[in-house]
Amino acid sequence: MQKTTLFLVLLALGLGGYVYFNEIHSPPPEETETTAEETLLTFDHNEVQQITLDREEETLTLIRSNEGWEMIEPEEAVAEESAIVFLLDLLTSETSSETFTVEKPQLEAYQLSQPLVSIKIQLEDETEHTMMLGTTTFNEEEVYAKIDPKKEEMQEVKIIPIKLKEAAERPLADWKEEASQEEEETNSD
Repeated sequence: MQKTTLFLVLLALGLGGYVYFNEIHSPPPEETETTAEETLLTFDHNEVQQITLDREEETLTLIRSNEGWEMIEPEEAVAEESAIVFLLDLLTSETSSETFTVEKPQLEAYQLSQPLVSIKIQLEDETEHTMMLGTTTFNEEEVYAKIDPKKEEMQEVKIIPIKLKEAAERPLADWKEEASQEEEETNSD
């Protein structure tokens, strides 16, 4: 065997041994879980007292009472709890795929100076969270959003899942409990 062949065989064995011991025998990297800091909003669902959805066509206000959730605007009705829980789950479990900053005048390009939908959450301790939803991204799978906006020149814009916008834009009937809708239909006959 020639010296160069022997050298290449030893080099290959050395590299193979290095890869084996460093890659195979090394402990697996720790999995990163979604932390509260990474989710869009952080609050306990039981602390929510009021939800206001300012939408293009109407404002929807839902309040928690002793009996459960009630709609007080645009009309009074018993609210559909599953629709509320779904929205709150999305707000506290979804994450942003990207965050960037823009100057205030640039917010118009994302329709965030006058958002298509604004979600306001009021907690027991009077803390308020606001999420403003603008236009969809070019692939129409995500939407531009401002979360708890500040009055600074540079504004943080997040790209979030479009299902939040879809949940907030549900038809009015989806926010009413079915028994409440049936009662309304009976009264109108």
